[in-house]
Amino acid sequence: MEAIHDPGSNGLGDLKPTFKSVSAVIFANKCVECHSGAKTPHGIDLSSYGVIKGNNSFPPLLVPGNPLASSLYRSIANDSMPKDRPPLSFQEKQAIYEWILQGGLEVPKKDGEPECEKEDCQPGEPPDEPGPLPGEPPDEPPNECEPGEPCDETEP
Repeated sequence: MEAIHDPGSNGLGDLKPTFKSVSAVIFANKCVECHSGAKTPHGIDLSSYGVIKGNNSFPPLLVPGNPLASSLYRSIANDSMPKDRPPLSFQEKQAIYEWILQGGLEVPKKDGEPECEKEDCQPGEPPDEPGPLPGEPPDEPPNECEPGEPCDETEP
């Protein structure tokens, strides 16, 4: 899946790429009617940061720093959510994308704070990169064989 949003886009309007803004403007108005409480679809509860961050769904709901690996973003990017309702606007999707890209934090980091959660993290060091999405093949070198011809792995 390719990103349909760009880091740092200015098309957010009044939305901010923070949990507080995304939760108050988007989740509260368009998601928690179905995704809150004990019996939520697929166990996805968007009613608070704690339940979002602690969600152990597969594929992962929130992968900090990687919107494309986060099922939360993927489900709104392809318009499968909200179900049976109009899709989120470009600005709403952009805010969620940016929030996840910036680490999916409850409270934004202050200037100078490290971007990663490791104890030995240095300011400016990128967060750890996640591997391929579940069910997707890992990056492999291209096949050197010609289409329609057998590959002989023993040839130099």
